[in-house]
Amino acid sequence: MANHSAPSSAFNIGQGYSCTLGPLQTAVHTQVLDTAGGNSEIAVSLCSEEDTLKQSLEINIGRKIAVEGIGGYSEKFSLFQKLRFSEHSLCIVVKASVVSKSHYCQAAQLHDDIAAPATAAELDQFCKLYGDAYVSELVRGAQYFAVYAYRCKSREEKLELKARIEASGIIENVTVSGKAGSNFSHAVTQISQNVELHQTVIGSSFTMSGEQDVIRTAYAFFEAANNLPTGTVGFKTTGYEHVFSHPGIEAALAALAHNRQLFNGSGAQEGLLAREARLIGIKERLANLEHTMRRYGCTLDSATQERQRQIQADLDACNELRNRFNQSPTTPLENPYLPAAAYGWPSIQYETRQSKRLGGGGGQPYHDVTTTDFLDRGMRVSHIRLRGGAYVDLIEITYKDASGQTCKFTHGQEQGNQVENIALGDADYITEIAVPSSEGNIYIDYIRIKTNNFPQGVGVGGNDRNLEPIFSYDDRNQHIFVGLVGRCERWNDAVSALFLQIKGVSWM
Repeated sequence: MANHSAPSSAFNIGQGYSCTLGPLQTAVHTQVLDTAGGNSEIAVSLCSEEDTLKQSLEINIGRKIAVEGIGGYSEKFSLFQKLRFSEHSLCIVVKASVVSKSHYCQAAQLHDDIAAPATAAELDQFCKLYGDAYVSELVRGAQYFAVYAYRCKSREEKLELKARIEASGIIENVTVSGKAGSNFSHAVTQISQNVELHQTVIGSSFTMSGEQDVIRTAYAFFEAANNLPTGTVGFKTTGYEHVFSHPGIEAALAALAHNRQLFNGSGAQEGLLAREARLIGIKERLANLEHTMRRYGCTLDSATQERQRQIQADLDACNELRNRFNQSPTTPLENPYLPAAAYGWPSIQYETRQSKRLGGGGGQPYHDVTTTDFLDRGMRVSHIRLRGGAYVDLIEITYKDASGQTCKFTHGQEQGNQVENIALGDADYITEIAVPSSEGNIYIDYIRIKTNNFPQGVGVGGNDRNLEPIFSYDDRNQHIFVGLVGRCERWNDAVSALFLQIKGVSWM
């Protein structure tokens, strides 16, 4: 067969396309027509699960293999990673879309030097070179995405926040008009203060000015998109059964169309690519959870390990079916049974506790680390610095997360002639924090901290009598220190400990 290959950077009308491999060589020629665009809209979606978030960001790859440079997949996936979505996250996705024009084709025909397949074997060979379909439409335009990411402290808080958001009228797939969106940014930031805004632009050189009102930014984007070059934001394909036929390959063409639908899905019917993408997401989420749990000395329970094996078995089944299709696209395939696709999303099941607060009532309140951030980032205490004299002048705790980033929380002032430093490696952990339990104390006048590699502990302050643990670890409770919650001004006025106990993995 003749070789009609497109330039590596091109993705054109008529180009061959495989539902499992993506773009291939070109076998057809056709007349390309244009339709005028001018369609602009703003869509707002509330996403409480990773599946719906990926769908709103158009990175779920449920129907098509991602094509480099088409639809901004890499930019959208980068945005998704910045969100650090977890089981305690909620996201509001604002998508502004502009369609400038569409290129489409009519009456595609094979190139003169490419013979139409006459047997199933010839059709198989044809598909290996040119795919099972050809690109029949390219959509040009641009997109602006803004994501408000809320981080909750618990599942209960997430459900409560979701109810408040839905009560404000923000639900999935709602188109917001200009009037309805005039106070949108103010409203979504007032729902919860613990929210981050992330933005990106696809298919346009539009520059975001730092404006926090995303609706205003969206309309500025619309105006700019009409005057700036746009990119290819989407495409459609048409099967070769609409290009040629032959009495000897009718059954093979029908099988080819059947197999394509098996992978892509049709209408409300989910295809194998979508289920495979979900399995990959579940596998990656579970691997991240396992890595996080190992950072705290925990392992997956036997039931979760069995599910982990089933997930891999289902992915192997998907890959085996993909390989069979690539080898013989016209051999009818059966939809595989994938039990792991119905598992839901795994999350770490844990209990959070806070000790009794000891000390006085002065100073300003502080809360170093939330349990959600602690687990999501895989944080561990890497260094502790203490200073004291008659009282505890300074408590400074440094954390290192799974990516190696550090953050530091300091309470008090740089004075006191007693100075202690504790360095903790990846295998080290705090086993006890104790302060005086005497009632009537205005300030914390002593603190002692023990670790597994320094069981005698270190302490600073002027009163080491009647010490009461605000945190303790042993092999039975396996408590994990999260952070301090207390009050502080000049000295450390009061302190308590936030800690958790990992129970295992739950599925939602």
